[in-house]
Amino acid sequence: MIKVGRTNKHPEILANELSKQTGTIEKFIVEWHLEVIDNEIAEKVAHFKLRGFHHSKEYFSISVYDAHLILEKFIIPLFEIEKPVIFYSDELQKKIKVEIAKDKVKKAVELAMTL
Repeated sequence: MIKVGRTNKHPEILANELSKQTGTIEKFIVEWHLEVIDNEIAEKVAHFKLRGFHHSKEYFSISVYDAHLILEKFIIPLFEIEKPVIFYSDELQKKIKVEIAKDKVKKAVELAMTL
């Protein structure tokens, strides 16, 4: 389960505040965030694109990895961001590297099968 939303604060500050609320089972961890010029529109687009995974309010049943792929694909072009400011957690960076390596192996195998 992930939370997808907007904030006018730094995401780490918001995560700390949310983690301190009564009834919070786990600590909120910022896995990914993208800086945009209009976070209200970005949030609406994000929720629309992830609607098939919607659980409740700002919560979605999708991996951070899959969500970041979907959101970067649509939000960066929407705002015409030439040099996006994106934060990736260490965990997400590892997942991205693994997926890139898997893709390279797959392409190498496909190439070898054509020889």
